[in-house]
Amino acid sequence: DTPTPENQEKVKASVRRLAEVLKTLGDAVIVQIGNENDYHVPGAGKYYFGGQDWNTINFTTPRDYYRFMNALGAEYRAIDPQHAVFLGHGALLDRHFVLLKSYADNFDGLALNLYPNWNDGRDTATRSNVISVDAITRVLDEQTGFAAQLRKPVVISEWGESSKGIGEAKQAQYVANFLEAAGKFTVNNTTASKPKIIVGLIVHEYLNEPWKIAQHVIEPELGVFRSDYQPKLAFSALSDGFQKIAAWVV
Repeated sequence: DTPTPENQEKVKASVRRLAEVLKTLGDAVIVQIGNENDYHVPGAGKYYFGGQDWNTINFTTPRDYYRFMNALGAEYRAIDPQHAVFLGHGALLDRHFVLLKSYADNFDGLALNLYPNWNDGRDTATRSNVISVDAITRVLDEQTGFAAQLRKPVVISEWGESSKGIGEAKQAQYVANFLEAAGKFTVNNTTASKPKIIVGLIVHEYLNEPWKIAQHVIEPELGVFRSDYQPKLAFSALSDGFQKIAAWVV
């Protein structure tokens, strides 16, 4: 059902409390509001995850959802105008453009969760054929193109691969391929002809989490560190990739 005004006010109050805390953090660069909430509203996201125990914002129309998220951005900025505020979102589609053009003016940028490696499913056989740099680049061309039309910078707020079923070496290869592709779009890259629009990359995730088996069989091994805090090969690939990106000069 559509959230009641009372429920909506509770969410706004939570955002205001967040702003009161984060406005004092001088080293905070970007604040993200929401995380794949669009996947819980019919027609609002690339996927629909509604009906699960972890279901979030239950608006019945995409327009109501985007209008509400934009209102949350306004609530945050009214208290903390110093930090950039990004809208947490899943992968972008054509149908999102009109809604975001109308209801994203209170956000400085978009924080996108992108998993091009899972577009054809998350089974072991599909993932064992590690998606190439060129294929990832084509996905990022599309996604950054949408954001560029909105004149919004992008943080890739989730990306990664699980070692479950495919092994740590192939997980590391995917991490290396993704960073090589994403590096073509980072704001400090003067060597590529791509739009300089990506301002951050956050791998998902730091540590293996066995409890996530309830979500999907591969979820427990998404970490770049094992459960005993020992680094996997993916951590070395992550470190090497970030160092290459950092070496580019504006």
